[in-house]
Amino acid sequence: TPFLIRISETQHRVIAGVAAVLILLYGVLFFIVRHADNAIRRQFLERERAEAALRRAHSTLEQRVEERTAELAKSNLGLAAEISERRLAEQRVVHMANHDALTGLPNRTLLIDRIEQAMVHAHRGGTKLAVLFLDLDRFKNVNDSLGHAVGDQLLQAVSARLTACLREGDTAARLGGLLVLYGRRRVG
Repeated sequence: TPFLIRISETQHRVIAGVAAVLILLYGVLFFIVRHADNAIRRQFLERERAEAALRRAHSTLEQRVEERTAELAKSNLGLAAEISERRLAEQRVVHMANHDALTGLPNRTLLIDRIEQAMVHAHRGGTKLAVLFLDLDRFKNVNDSLGHAVGDQLLQAVSARLTACLREGDTAARLGGLLVLYGRRRVG
């Protein structure tokens, strides 16, 4: 029957059309999936490159930080040494300003300061203050006859002996060729 033949032909055409549409949809889907896969791969590669660049930058930064830290530590050591040198120099200057270069005893400036402090302390504490001036007889003759080097040795020896005899809190000082001693005693 022609009618059945037509239905069969239509059915084949519909099946062929549906198959064509399915093939077309499969092709479109394949294209979309392939395009998406390529986009994901590109993003993944870009991310890997970015992470590698970030790791390199981090490594470079860490290296710079370590180098700068080492430089700063070296600078700090240099500054600490310089500060120590300056403190020592300041201490030497203060010592030289307040002490006799030959004997190492306090000079006039330091002696006056210490006597003033001792007077205030003696007044507050009810103690007495004694000051003793010693002059080496014929010291000029020693310098003139034996030379200044021997005179210097004599002053050093006398100052060392006097210093060894002092109590804590007593002071020996040199004013030119004159030696001065002072000390405190409680009264009563």
